[in-house]
Amino acid sequence: MYFKPRVFISSTFSGNLNIRKSIKTFLSEAGIEPLLYETNLTPSVKPFTYREDILSADFVILFIDNKYGSTTETGLSGTEEEYSLARKYNIPLHVYISKKVNTLVKNVSSSTDQNELNESKKLKKFIDRINEDRTSYFLFSNTKELEKKIKENTAKLIFSVATNFIVKNGLSNHNSQLISLNNDVTILTKFIKKWIIAKSLKMNIP
Repeated sequence: MYFKPRVFISSTFSGNLNIRKSIKTFLSEAGIEPLLYETNLTPSVKPFTYREDILSADFVILFIDNKYGSTTETGLSGTEEEYSLARKYNIPLHVYISKKVNTLVKNVSSSTDQNELNESKKLKKFIDRINEDRTSYFLFSNTKELEKKIKENTAKLIFSVATNFIVKNGLSNHNSQLISLNNDVTILTKFIKKWIIAKSLKMNIP
């Protein structure tokens, strides 16, 4: 295979290890290479450096539950750092936000527990930032619904990655606009086949 989409999975670790594993398994079975911090990325003692590995991803799946996460030297959680990098380098992403978060951020001032109050404030600030960036997102009620929505959106994910890939590899602006506007799989498929043939000939692959 000459082109295998690489998808970075971004979230907090606490309470999410099982769903992260499930998403990883599903993406692998769909022919996508999942990237997870705990299995793929290279740690570094330098602030922010280890997250630069997200730049090798073609797409980011980011989900937010009811936790903001521990902050790093940047003052942000790992998840928000990854969001920042995706935005900065124009890496396509799907954002999923738990409905529990909406409840938390709406009732920030009502909490009497200081830790819970601080967590809610950080979450609210992050969600406000996402809204200010005009980043669209999907809502989910539980991990089962989250996994279902990610599976339903996989076709869109692959289409987005493939379109970006072929634009980088020579598709005309006119054809790329046609694909984007009409979701024209015919043009997309023709170009990918043409690219694979050209690549095979160049590499003398039978």
